[in-house]
Amino acid sequence: VDELEIPAEASGVFQITNDKELAFLLEFGCPEGGKYKLVNSIDVAASALSEKFSSEIAVEKFVDFEFDGCGNIISGLNLPAAAGLFSEVSGTSKVSGLTLSGCTIGNVENLSNLLGTGALIGLAKGSLEVSGVTVSGASVMAPCKVGGLVGSFVDGTAEFTDCKVSGSTVKTLYFKGISGWCGGFIGF
Repeated sequence: VDELEIPAEASGVFQITNDKELAFLLEFGCPEGGKYKLVNSIDVAASALSEKFSSEIAVEKFVDFEFDGCGNIISGLNLPAAAGLFSEVSGTSKVSGLTLSGCTIGNVENLSNLLGTGALIGLAKGSLEVSGVTVSGASVMAPCKVGGLVGSFVDGTAEFTDCKVSGSTVKTLYFKGISGWCGGFIGF
């Protein structure tokens, strides 16, 4: 049950069908230019891997990355050591058609998240396009640069279409001289 699975590839797109494949993507990141499709909704809280998500998955980088949620839901995700579902996204990247429900991302004492923490993306740079993404009932926490959807966006352009954050808590803490940049949608 603890083994992760490499997502199968079909027509150049990796197909995420279960919790083991999602955990693989989040734990190891993706090759540059990787394209992914979420084929099914996944309830991480009900997964036998829920402990792995909350203890081992941290900050991974996604470059020239595409993720199509296909209207599916990822619920019950708990990533206290990560900066977001996708911790750092750069290059020309797209995320679409996804709902994050009842997720907990980061914690107020995690200093590895100083670059940004958000439910979807911690730190984004480059050319980012996000469409049809909803964050609902999430709890996002970090020492600084905290956002309901994206923690920090630097150096580039971003386009958000039909995205929303609702019923969520976004929290930062004054910590040893570091504080601020907290927003319901984008933190910094």
